[in-house]
Amino acid sequence: MTLTGRHITAGDLTPVTIREETTYGTPTGDSILYGDVAEGGSFTFTDTANPYLSWRYGSRSFSHDNYVTQQKDAGFKASLEVRDIEGWERIIEYATGAGGTSGDPLLPTRTEMIGVRTGANQYNERIYYGCKTDRLTIKADAPGGVVLFDEEALASRSVPATLGADSAWSDNSPAVQWMNGITIDGNEMYPQSFSLSIANNLARNRVPNNGDAITGALLEGRREIELEFDVWMEDLNTIAASINNVDIYGDIIITLGLTNVVTLTLSGCRWMSDGTNPDLIQDKQRETLRIRVGDIAVSAVVVSGE
Repeated sequence: MTLTGRHITAGDLTPVTIREETTYGTPTGDSILYGDVAEGGSFTFTDTANPYLSWRYGSRSFSHDNYVTQQKDAGFKASLEVRDIEGWERIIEYATGAGGTSGDPLLPTRTEMIGVRTGANQYNERIYYGCKTDRLTIKADAPGGVVLFDEEALASRSVPATLGADSAWSDNSPAVQWMNGITIDGNEMYPQSFSLSIANNLARNRVPNNGDAITGALLEGRREIELEFDVWMEDLNTIAASINNVDIYGDIIITLGLTNVVTLTLSGCRWMSDGTNPDLIQDKQRETLRIRVGDIAVSAVVVSGE
C-alpha cells in the first residue's frame, strides 16, 4: 500500500518528536521535541511501495499471488514551526551536518515520530527510522515573523504505532522568530522576507529485508544552497558595489530566535548569474535578490544576562 500524497494537517496532530541515532536506523535515548506542524501546514507521507506484477499461472486474471513488493521507500514532507528552546537549531544541523557545512560533514540521522489523537492520551503514530534531510527551506514572510521550516526527508523504513502522550511535548515556548534583519559584508539591512534553501540530493542504497528491499543507507549528493530575499530599493545602495562586481566579499549573517539565539553565517556567497536576478527597474519599490551560498556555519549565541 502506498501512502504517497496522503497528508494530515494541524489540529489534533501531535508535535513531531525525534530520537537520535548512532547506528543508522536504530534509535537511542529519549524523545526530543523537534517541531510543530505550522498553522495551515501539513505533514505529508511520501512512502511508496514499488511492486512487481508477474504472470505465473497461464491465466489472464489477476491473482494476489502474482503481486510482489520489490522496494519500500519511506519518507515525508513537513511544514514546521520550531519552539524557541535550547537546542532548537538541530533542525538546521540535520540538513547541514553538525555546526554547518564546512568540511562537508556527514549528515546525522534520527528516528522521527508523528501522530493523530484517537482518544484520551492515545495516538495513532507513524514512526520513521533512519531519517536524513533531503531538502530544508527556512523562511520568514515579514521582519520579526515566525520562521517556517519546510522539510523533505528520506527514511529507511516506517511503521505504524499506537502510543501514549509524550512528555517531550510539554514545553510551551513560542516559535522561533526572525530577528535583527540580515548583515551583508558588515552592513545591516532589513529585507521584507527571506528564504534559505538547502538541498542535499540524497540517493537510496537498498538492501534486502524479509523479501523486500528497504533503504539501508542514504548517499549524500551535491549540496546546493540558495538565499532569496526582498529588499527596499534604497537598500540596494548598500550592496550595489557587490552586485556590480558579481561577488560578495564578506559573510551574510541571519539571526533567528529571541530567547535562544542562533546565527547562520553564510560564506562563499555569489550573486546568481543564471538570469534569476532580474534587471533593476526604477519605479519598483522592492527587489528580489538571489544568491548562491558556499558554506553555512550554525552557531548558538549566549544572550547577555543569562
